Amino acid sequence: MIKYRRRGYYCKVCREWKAHREFSETGIPRELCVECEELPLPERNERQRINHVKVLDAKLRLTKDEWDALRKYARSRTYPALKSFAVEVLAHKREMQALHLPAVEKISFSDLKEFHKNELRERLYDDFMLLVKLTPGSPTVRMVNQTEKDILKRYIHHTHLQVIPDEEWRKMSDKTMAEAAADHKEEA
Repeated sequence: MIKYRRRGYYCKVCREWKAHREFSETGIPRELCVECEELPLPERNERQRINHVKVLDAKLRLTKDEWDALRKYARSRTYPALKSFAVEVLAHKREMQALHLPAVEKISFSDLKEFHKNELRERLYDDFMLLVKLTPGSPTVRMVNQTEKDILKRYIHHTHLQVIPDEEWRKMSDKTMAEAAADHKEEA
């Protein structure tokens, strides 16, 4: 298979691949084409940031750092065109995010269907077995509580149900922990 090699160089301001003849000798290492190199520094910086916002606008999902950059650009005082464009993109992204997030339903553990209770019981058992195996001696109450919180947090993402622990949850959790400890002793 023949590998394709791009001809020319990439300009980081206009975000385009251009021919070699469109770059000066000083522009090649700085990744600036002749047109962008002639621009005044503030305008060059603003164009570069606007192009970054365009890239962020085209992405479906943004990372935390990308959200922070978008918020930072929306507060910009130095570049008014960047600020107005970033505010518009940020509003659009927030609207799209709100449309795509399913509603999370809050429900107590005792009101869950039996299927969900069994699924949580299995997850608890698996995580408790890992906790018992990896912890020398016996796990602390803090470790057990953290494991339970992690399971409930992951369950929200899996089923969009926010399970509120109640007395039945506590009994089931204690029973499952005892089962995991007993099974671990039998294995050892």
